[in-house]
Amino acid sequence: MRRVARAWALLVAAAVLGGCEGVAAPPEPSGSGTSEIQSIARPTLRVRVSRAEAGSLDRRSSLSGVVRAFRRAQIAAETAGRVIERRAEPGDRVASGDPVLTLDDSRLHLALEEARANLAAREVDLAEAARERERGEGLYARQAISEKRRDEIEFAVRRSSSARDLADAALRRAQRNLADTRIAAPFAGSVEAVHVDVGDYVRPGTPVADLIDLSRARLQSGITGAEATHFAVGDAATALFEDLGGLGFEGVVRSVGRVADPGTGTYPLEIWLDNDGGKLREGMVASVSLTADAGSEAADAALVPQSALVRRDGRLSIFVVGEADREPRV
Repeated sequence: MRRVARAWALLVAAAVLGGCEGVAAPPEPSGSGTSEIQSIARPTLRVRVSRAEAGSLDRRSSLSGVVRAFRRAQIAAETAGRVIERRAEPGDRVASGDPVLTLDDSRLHLALEEARANLAAREVDLAEAARERERGEGLYARQAISEKRRDEIEFAVRRSSSARDLADAALRRAQRNLADTRIAAPFAGSVEAVHVDVGDYVRPGTPVADLIDLSRARLQSGITGAEATHFAVGDAATALFEDLGGLGFEGVVRSVGRVADPGTGTYPLEIWLDNDGGKLREGMVASVSLTADAGSEAADAALVPQSALVRRDGRLSIFVVGEADREPRV
């Protein structure tokens, strides 16, 4: 009989391709002197094998995500005025603090001068009240005025001091209103829209422009509850964009939600991607591949190809090739 060398290294049968082949034995004389041919069947397994290897088992998941701007702002007017200049147009790149619109400031210059004059008058009143208090203290020491008159002088000083403080606040408000006629970008980005034209009158709170920052991008998606327990902040992610010819971007998981979306039942997942080339645009859809480390307990796991798994009696199994005279173990 043909024997098979011992092969106790773990071999995984990916598919059983053959069956049994008949082997004819030579005729042997019978007791009656006649010949009888006996067929002895030996099983021959034709398999494709793969060696199991030790390694770390990672959890992988594929999903889709949508690009959102890293920062977005709807710039609004903070003071009233008429637009006299559009300093930026849609598509323009601006730095933090760059002007986007300019409002007419002629009325606010007048208000600023008025506030300065009012403050000066209140400071004169306070100085006069202070001198009156000094004189009153001397008279009170000589008992030339009553205690009631002394208290009235002190209250006059306090009123003058409060009036001076109010005038100072009014001056600072006038200065701020004047500065707000120059509507500036709160951060570096690109202007996506300008909602007003030269000649329009705006009030505090009127939206005037949209600004986005796409130097980085937020890739937003949703994962199941089971996936949410395995993926965490810092896990690696790869995003492929069909709109960019399959271009890939590497990123990391920045947040995993703990409250499911009532509409989809999934948990929000956000991945941050660098957009150094500026190719990513808001609204692009990506195919995302996530990888999470399964932990130290799976670092020395025996790994086999997925194609080696077969389903038997409702459970997944593999074929293990052993000695020739033993049945393949499952």
